[in-house]
Amino acid sequence: MARRDYKVKSAHKHKNWKDYLLLVVIALVVFFAPNVLAFVKLNYFSSLLSIKQTASIDVDSDVPISVYAVTDGIACCSADKLCLYSYDGEMRCQRQLFGKQAVVRATGDQIVVADLAKGELAKLSDELEVVHKTRDIGQMIDIVATAKGDVACQMANDNIIKIFDGNLTEKAAIQVPTDDLIKMSLSADQTTLLVSVVAIEDYVFRSYVLQYDMNGQPIGTSDLEGDLVFKSYLMDHQVIVTQSKIKSYNKESQKVAEIVNMDNIDQSTSHKQFLYTAYLSEEDGVKQPYLSIYSDDLSYNQKLKLAVMPEHIVVNEKFIITCAEGVLYVYDHSLRSLRSLDTHRNIGDIQWLDVSHLMTSEQSHIDIYSLE
Repeated sequence: MARRDYKVKSAHKHKNWKDYLLLVVIALVVFFAPNVLAFVKLNYFSSLLSIKQTASIDVDSDVPISVYAVTDGIACCSADKLCLYSYDGEMRCQRQLFGKQAVVRATGDQIVVADLAKGELAKLSDELEVVHKTRDIGQMIDIVATAKGDVACQMANDNIIKIFDGNLTEKAAIQVPTDDLIKMSLSADQTTLLVSVVAIEDYVFRSYVLQYDMNGQPIGTSDLEGDLVFKSYLMDHQVIVTQSKIKSYNKESQKVAEIVNMDNIDQSTSHKQFLYTAYLSEEDGVKQPYLSIYSDDLSYNQKLKLAVMPEHIVVNEKFIITCAEGVLYVYDHSLRSLRSLDTHRNIGDIQWLDVSHLMTSEQSHIDIYSLE
C-alpha cells in the first residue's frame, strides 16, 4: 500500500514538473517571441533588398556643389561650372557659368541657369547649350522651375514674383500683398505656386501661405495664425508644417485638422497624398525621435520609433529612406525596416534618380546606389 502511494506521489510530482516546464516554455515564448519574430523579419526581408554603390564622382570644386536629378542623368553645379553626368559616373558634357551669383535649377528635361545679380535667365539643352535666354528682368533672390518649363522668379524689390513660360517669355507678374515674402515652393503636381509670407497687422504678427496658378492668378490663402512656416505642401489638401505643428487645409483654404503634440519637427517631405516627417516627442522627460506618415488631411497616421533623428528623408513609390550620420536606413511604406548601409560619408543631400537609383552628395563628391 505504501509502495502504491509512493508511485502515486511520484507520478503527481512528475506531472507537476511537466506543468512547471510547460509554464516556463510558454513564458519564454510570450516574452521572447516578439523580439525573435522582429529579428527574423528584419533579417529575412533584408535579404530581399540589396544596396550597391554603382558609381562615385569626385568634383573639382572649392565650394559645396549643388546636384539635381534630371532625365537619365545628374546635373552638378560648382562655383563656375555646370557638368552633366550619366548614372555610371561618366561626364557627358560641361559648360562654364558666368556671374558671381549664378544658380541652377534642374528637373526632368529642364535645366535653367539664373544670374541673380544681372537679372538673366537661360534655358539649356541636354547638351548644356543655350536654347532660350532673357535679359534685364531685374535682380532676383531665388527661382523655382517646373518639369513643364515654367520658371518663377522672386524679385529683389517690391515683393514681386515674375513667371516665365518654357520659352522664357514673361507671362505674369504677381504683386504679393504683404510685408515680407519668405519663400516660394511648388505643389506636388507643379501647377500651383505656394508663397510663404509674413505681415504685421494691427501690431500683431501674422503668417500666410498664398496660392497662385502658373499664370499668376490667386487661388487661395491659408491663414497660419501667426505660426512661422517650416515647409508647405499641396496635394489634395494643403499641408503646412511649422516647427512644432502640422496643419491641413482644404481646397478652400479652410483648416480641417491640426496636430500639435510634437516637441520639434526636424525633417519632412511629401509623396503623392502623404506627408513623411521626423520629429521629437518627449516621453518621461526624454526626447524620443519618431518617423511618421500622415495622410494629407491628417486622418491617417502610422509611426515608427527611431534610434536617432534623421538628417534627410526621401520617398518614392517603393521605399522610404532616412539618413543619419552617414547611415542610410531603408523602409517600405508600412515602415518595415529593409536594410541599412553605412556610407562613411558626411551626406549633405539625397535625391532619387529613378525608382531604384539613389544619389547622395557631400561638399565635392557624389555617390550613386542601386536598390534591388
